[in-house]
Amino acid sequence: MDQLPLCNESTTMKMAKNLMRLAAILLLGVSGTAWAQTVNLYTYHLSPPFVSGKGAGLTYDLATYLSEKSAGKYQFQVQELPRKRLNEVIKSDDAGVVPWVMPAWFQDKEETSYLWTQGFFPDGNALLSPASAKIEYNGEITSLHGLKFGGVRGHKYQDIDAAVEAGNISRQDAQDIDANLRKLAAGRIDFSSAADSASRYLVAEMGLSSKIHFSSTPHTQYNRRFLVMKALPEVKAFLSQVVAEMPTDEKWAAIVSQYQ
Repeated sequence: MDQLPLCNESTTMKMAKNLMRLAAILLLGVSGTAWAQTVNLYTYHLSPPFVSGKGAGLTYDLATYLSEKSAGKYQFQVQELPRKRLNEVIKSDDAGVVPWVMPAWFQDKEETSYLWTQGFFPDGNALLSPASAKIEYNGEITSLHGLKFGGVRGHKYQDIDAAVEAGNISRQDAQDIDANLRKLAAGRIDFSSAADSASRYLVAEMGLSSKIHFSSTPHTQYNRRFLVMKALPEVKAFLSQVVAEMPTDEKWAAIVSQYQ
């Protein structure tokens, strides 16, 4: 009976090298997805333009943009949470990122509790009132004393909260910005404050442009930033580099323009 030839040492080494080359090729082919580090992108901004539907909106476009910018190193995954739940999560989870926020909103003005990038999205809180009873804000909270304010449950408002606690302004909370816009249009509240980017988008979408007035002086102005939990210094470094390039990045400008 014929016998199969035995593999000598040289043949064995050649086979091993070929297998190593094949493994390297396969790794290169999947490294862009299979080996990417998943980074939770937590957001409590659940209204348009940030979230405009299931898996849609500016936050989801931001996640895709950041994942692509990382060239396969990171996969940013959006996690939608109400603000109260987010407050609990960031106390227990040390491996996530929160976009669209400011240090003062998380009692971190000294920037010691979390890592922070520079601003990447200029915005502000508009001061809105019924078109039938327009308010032109003069920058002084005392000009709003005696009025009824419409807030969103769980949200904090600079200066307004203190005036409410002092009994100078009454506060009536709603589930979201949409509900407050309907209240304003019906004259059920005197004024509200919401992100300019979100409120202008919603007022147009809801057909309320003729019923709601935007004060020429906003309630506040700010440049939204990324909050990065301390366990992710490399992610913070990556985001800081991206943020520095955003002002001149045509791709980012094109994404934002879809929501203006």
